[in-house]
Amino acid sequence: MDTGLSYWIAITRAISCKSLLGCLKRRTSYEEVAEVIPRLSVIVGPNKDSSFAITAVESTIGRDPGNAFSVSDPSLSRRHCVITSEGDRFKIRDLDSRNGTLVNGVSVKETWLQHGDQISIGDSIFVFLLDEGESVRAGGEVEFEDDIKQATAQLRPQDVLYLHPEKVLSQLPATSRLAKNLNALLKISRIVHAISDLDTLQDQILSLIFEVTPAERGAILLDPIGSDQFGATFARGRAGSGKQTVQVSRTITRQVMEKGIAILSVDVPTTLKEVESLVISNVRGLICVPLTVFHRVMGCIYVDTINPTGRLDEDHMQMLAAIAGISAVALENSRRLQWLEQENLRLTAEINVEHNMVGESPRMKEIYKMLARVAKTESTVLLEGESGTGKEVAARAIHQISPRAGKPFAAINCAAIPEGLLETELFGHEKGAFSGAVSQRKGKFEMAEGGVVFLDEIGELVPNLQVKLLRVLQEREIERLGGNRTIPVNIRLIAATNRDLKEAVK
Repeated sequence: MDTGLSYWIAITRAISCKSLLGCLKRRTSYEEVAEVIPRLSVIVGPNKDSSFAITAVESTIGRDPGNAFSVSDPSLSRRHCVITSEGDRFKIRDLDSRNGTLVNGVSVKETWLQHGDQISIGDSIFVFLLDEGESVRAGGEVEFEDDIKQATAQLRPQDVLYLHPEKVLSQLPATSRLAKNLNALLKISRIVHAISDLDTLQDQILSLIFEVTPAERGAILLDPIGSDQFGATFARGRAGSGKQTVQVSRTITRQVMEKGIAILSVDVPTTLKEVESLVISNVRGLICVPLTVFHRVMGCIYVDTINPTGRLDEDHMQMLAAIAGISAVALENSRRLQWLEQENLRLTAEINVEHNMVGESPRMKEIYKMLARVAKTESTVLLEGESGTGKEVAARAIHQISPRAGKPFAAINCAAIPEGLLETELFGHEKGAFSGAVSQRKGKFEMAEGGVVFLDEIGELVPNLQVKLLRVLQEREIERLGGNRTIPVNIRLIAATNRDLKEAVK
């Protein structure tokens, strides 16, 4: 049973670095490279396609530069393992590393090496080469046979042992922490490929985190804007499901995002007493781990507890880091899918709209010059004129010749949308903000990020929305309907009206 679990862990690690194929192929399926005898040839990991010659009696491997073979891989211990030579034989020994040493998929403490053995440590896989006449290959050929030979065994998808955690883990004690951790990792590996909705995915990830840690609150934060804001956040407590308000330390999240490291504090009142927000919230312990996609930190997972008896430890941090590694790409893809769907709606609304102004009269030429001067600035613009005189055409012309020309142009008619819906159209809403709000929705101000929002017939805007619009004009910040956090927006506002606003004010 231990061997099977070790092998499963090795395969999971290989999948996370997109190298399962390289992990399973034997030495006869690789392309030739330069021969160094004896040597380690790297087929997966940071040092891929390089070789290490074994010339000393003892050759250590680890992330510390002082090792004979230094590998820049945070999942390796500083001194991970050592290869020793005894005559013409070579032995590998694990140096009590954090993640272990695997030879041909089996975790070992010490074993003799044979030519062609695959050594897996962290995210790296080596092939041990000894024979002078043989070589390593990087890509093989496929040959097809038409004859079907009798199979020695058959397996249906529903019977795959390692895709059904209850079958694998039934042989472990019910209270085993290893069983709970493996069960959670298996569940996450399955759900990240089955859920496309970002909020649902984040809710499921946090639910599984609560299963394997004593954390009472958790949050997933994606895509920082500047140094202090996040483009998307999801938070909830252990009890119930769906979004809830969770106080998160900006000091901790900023450090995790900037350095790409995980942080654990088991005694916050003592170790982080200078972080005022944590002291005020009475937080006792916390863990924050980065979400990394293609060597870029795109967010973080944050959990904490205020219960002195529910202690978070290093094993919990290791578990959260593993969950972050498995789910980071799924979260990024889900976020991008959400953005693409919204962008598609915006582009569909704009398609086949006439943007160009026509006319060569002296009066039109004066208008063109004025529009050109206005377009170069970032000022808010008010266009006045009777209905049908082309105020929206002028607004689009300003946008086309401005520095924001490549960004969105979001138009909305304030007179054509009922008051109850107009706030949602402009500011968006959170999931559950009102009856029928089954998911989060961004408004025009967010969808036009970097571009222009055109408010036609602004004179029809009701007073309570005028107050909210004033904050947009002054601070360039909004709050979604049902939300409790401010969201910075980078937009230019162009408005139009067919009314005499000064007279209307009087």
